[in-house]
Amino acid sequence: MEGDAHRDIPHEDEAINVGGYGAAFKISSPRAVDPATLRSITGDLVREIAEACIRSGAKAIGHVKLYLKTHSGYIQADTVGIKYGVRVEGNITRPESTANLVVNSIIIGLGKTEVASATLNSIGEVMERYGFSTTQVEEARGGLRHAGKGKLSKK
Repeated sequence: MEGDAHRDIPHEDEAINVGGYGAAFKISSPRAVDPATLRSITGDLVREIAEACIRSGAKAIGHVKLYLKTHSGYIQADTVGIKYGVRVEGNITRPESTANLVVNSIIIGLGKTEVASATLNSIGEVMERYGFSTTQVEEARGGLRHAGKGKLSKK
């Protein structure tokens, strides 16, 4: 029905994938990077992950969250959808060349494999653009599939 605000909402019996992916990384650069650039990196990374998931066929972004921890502080960035923008905040006080990075994404309409692929490719692209090398140190396991009528089942 044209003009119906609910036309894109799946029928209650339609199965919906809710793919999640989380991982931790160590990142490093041959030169120290100022706090403003670190903020740009985190914002760009969250935006790129969300956009990559949409390009891969996601119906919506549940959230994309990122936490960057350095010797002098942290930066966190997140979004609940591209049209809502990316929130970035933190307290890093000096240039840094190494950091710990944690990324967590919940994406509606993609499975864990697709979310992981979009996330890892985005991390590689953004880190390369800023001259950082990345080493994955941990990956979270899990994922959910909406089975219709309000039920969630573990994948």
